[in-house]
Amino acid sequence: MKKYVVVFAVTYLLLTVALGTIAEMLKIGGGAGLNIAATIASSFVAAWRFTKEQGRLPTAEENSLYTRLALASVWLVSLLLVVAFFVFFMSPADVDAIKKILVTKIFIIAATVGFIVLSAIYYFVIKWSFSWYTKQTYRA
Repeated sequence: MKKYVVVFAVTYLLLTVALGTIAEMLKIGGGAGLNIAATIASSFVAAWRFTKEQGRLPTAEENSLYTRLALASVWLVSLLLVVAFFVFFMSPADVDAIKKILVTKIFIIAATVGFIVLSAIYYFVIKWSFSWYTKQTYRA
């Protein structure tokens, strides 16, 4: 399943950057909605590739492993994009101001709650989209 998680992660990275760039150029919001769309589309690509290469549906164990690893890749890609944004688009003074906020107790609590809630949402989105699309492509 690692191969299909790599397919997911690369697709997710490309779609996130492309959709974010388009949204910024058009001056439209999108935020989490665009990321959910990128997540679903990336899972569809990985599911299509899995079904095409394997010629079968994934087992429950494979589906669970894929979901966990894909979720980890969402967080890794997101972290890398945030770091890249800090490096290329923020002044050192802005970065220092953000560092001071990152260590406050309220931020740590809010970030932890946000991480848990978003992880649950992304987990179910990834699990549903991969399972659903493998079934669709397998039937076709």
